[in-house]
Amino acid sequence: MEIILTAVLVALVAVVVGSGLGFQLHNILSAKSQRAVEEASAQQMRRSNARSKEILLEAKEQALELRTNAQAQLNDQKLTLQRQQSRLEAREEILQGKSDAVEKHESLLQDQRTELIDEKSKLNDLRQQAGEKLEAISGLSMSDARQQLLDQAEEDIQFEIARRYRDAELVAQDEADDKARLILAESMQRLASEVVSEATVTSISLPNDEMKGRLIGREGRNIRAIEATTGVDLI
Repeated sequence: MEIILTAVLVALVAVVVGSGLGFQLHNILSAKSQRAVEEASAQQMRRSNARSKEILLEAKEQALELRTNAQAQLNDQKLTLQRQQSRLEAREEILQGKSDAVEKHESLLQDQRTELIDEKSKLNDLRQQAGEKLEAISGLSMSDARQQLLDQAEEDIQFEIARRYRDAELVAQDEADDKARLILAESMQRLASEVVSEATVTSISLPNDEMKGRLIGREGRNIRAIEATTGVDLI
């Protein structure tokens, strides 16, 4: 009986001891597993943080690049706009200068027109005054004075026509004299070539007195010229 009790007690003690050891072993294994999980979680967190930092850095770099490019484009656009604005302002200045010049020219033309109108008015007044004075001095009306001027102009024109006609007649006379002298000289040369050793007297018939006058010329100058040219005496 004691042996059975002892065995039972030993078994109970074994059970109790086994239960305590199992619990402790379970606690040990659970602690290791927890630490492993925590360590794995910490590593994952570190990797996630590192990746997040990398992503954030890449995003910042991309944002900085985009901002730099956008700023460069904006600066180029501003520079282009400034150049266009400068050209527009210069063109506006040129147009304004031309407009001012045109206005000044138009103003000058208007002043000249006004001066011409004034001068024309003054000239008309002077003509009127001159006409009135002429009427007072000569006792003639404007129509009579105008008629006298026309008559005088007609006389002057007729005198000028007569003078020119006379000059043309003299020129024609001189040309005819020269031509007659040339014809006579050629005739005398042909006659002179036929003379051998003695003087020859030749009579030439002239068709009329006009030809005779042209042959003689003014104060006999044609005769003298022919005698000097041909070496013959004309009687």
